Amino acid sequence: CTIIPQPRKSIFDLIDSLVLLGVGGKMVYHGPCDEAKDFFVRKGYVLPNGVSVADWLIDISSGSLDRIEDVKKAHRGSHRKLEVAKTNREFLYSHWISHYEKLDEKERLKYLPPHPTEIPEAKVMPSFFRQFSIQLGRCFLVAYRNSFTKVLDTGMIMFAAFVVSIGDTVDLATDNDPNIPFDTFYSIDLTRMGEKLPEFFKYSLNSYRSLSEYAMKMGVVLSVLIGLTATKILTSKRIEFFREAGSGYNLNAYFLAVNIMSTIEQGLQVVIAACVGLWLKNTTTSIENYFLNYLMLSWHCVSWALLLPLIIPRQNVVLVTGLFMSLFGLLFSGVLSPVEYKDLYASAETEIFSAFVSSPRFFIETMIVSEYQCLPVQSGFTVNAINAPKFEMELNSFSLLGLGQNDNQVSKLSCEGWWWFVLPSFMVGLTIRFVALGTLHITSRGKQAKQSLSKEIMSKNIPFILSGITMLAIIAVLFAATCWVIVN
Repeated sequence: CTIIPQPRKSIFDLIDSLVLLGVGGKMVYHGPCDEAKDFFVRKGYVLPNGVSVADWLIDISSGSLDRIEDVKKAHRGSHRKLEVAKTNREFLYSHWISHYEKLDEKERLKYLPPHPTEIPEAKVMPSFFRQFSIQLGRCFLVAYRNSFTKVLDTGMIMFAAFVVSIGDTVDLATDNDPNIPFDTFYSIDLTRMGEKLPEFFKYSLNSYRSLSEYAMKMGVVLSVLIGLTATKILTSKRIEFFREAGSGYNLNAYFLAVNIMSTIEQGLQVVIAACVGLWLKNTTTSIENYFLNYLMLSWHCVSWALLLPLIIPRQNVVLVTGLFMSLFGLLFSGVLSPVEYKDLYASAETEIFSAFVSSPRFFIETMIVSEYQCLPVQSGFTVNAINAPKFEMELNSFSLLGLGQNDNQVSKLSCEGWWWFVLPSFMVGLTIRFVALGTLHITSRGKQAKQSLSKEIMSKNIPFILSGITMLAIIAVLFAATCWVIVN
């Protein structure tokens, strides 16, 4: 049983039994849907050409449609449409009663109320893990059905990585002779000598620009593409989500399944892009560190892609996501002004803000530091504490460029890669995802067939309030822990 106001013809044709009510709930017609037209035609009503039967029946039941010419004549001098409609409805009510009284006992049986039955048992919802497994299986099924689209998306990401990588050539890190006065070598002032040490390392510092530009281009381009691709998992199935939420299904199970699916899908895409970069550019760091850096970039991008569609209208998600990823990825990555690495590490607030809003922030720095950590000590980036015990750490090239300033071991010679970035990147993404989970519960509540947030609180819905307090506490703890990890 359902109520469909003014259904389309294709829907109306699917209906078997029709109940047509007038003002006040009085019966106008009850019977087979395909017999309704003949019933009212026999009463003197005419179905105009081009008018759907559903609209015609609604006009009849409301009393706005006159049946025969004698009714029009009875009100020819009256302009009171309400009285005309009332008269028409009274005619319909009386004729339905007459029609019902003429039915034999067998035909009347179908209009009698059914026998009393017990109240149906309360519907038992599946467990959280059961709902989660169903949601996750459906995510994989939808991805399989859209496999061609997924392949095209992956192809575009590979093409972007190819263009970025093939456009950056290898630079020969050379420089002219150090510009150091001869008497500096015989000076007893150690400070004067320390100030001139960077002159010895200029040849290796010259490679910073090309390496940082490549890392920035790769990071920003992949951030935009991965972010836009990841938003589809929330924007493409919004109606189905609202229906399930209105039916009482667990939103946490849905969001967890979406998290896992998008993390796997975009993770595979970014790994393929990393393979393209490795093929064309190679790396001096370990393969594990190289691929993990790309995976953490994807982790950060997907986190924002799961939050933005919940707070941005669906029509603007693509524009806002692309602008967010590119704008903050460029301005707060640490490579370009107004926030370069020295400025970034000089302020804890700037460091925290850039870590959250700039997806390539850790990606770019990790790629640069990992490559430079594998250089010998004469490059100025790495320091041998045994051979140079009095060498001031702030004079190495990492400090001059402002890289890795929260890691005391950044200048240690190693070709295993720089691993400091893993925990901050993971914590930032995890915090954003918990914010997205909380946002999922408080936005679009009307479409989820739920009361607004203010009404839930005013009605003293204790489980809802406790859940909200718990979620806020988790987000606060995660945010505090993430900030501590970033600045330490």
